[in-house]
Amino acid sequence: MLENIGENGNIIYGDLSKQINFKCDFKGRNNIVFFAGRSKNINITFHSDNNLVLLIIVLG
Repeated sequence: MLENIGENGNIIYGDLSKQINFKCDFKGRNNIVFFAGRSKNINITFHSDNNLVLLIIVLG
């Protein structure tokens, strides 16, 4: 599990090398993105503070 901490307390948990065409724009503070699995074509923008996005990708 990798952790990437950006400015203003924003955090990304997960392996970004498994994400294809991932974009995340933090305009707020203290936001969290958590990845489990691989994803493709994800675009997330946080316009406010203290939010959580949980992405669990299950293929099968």
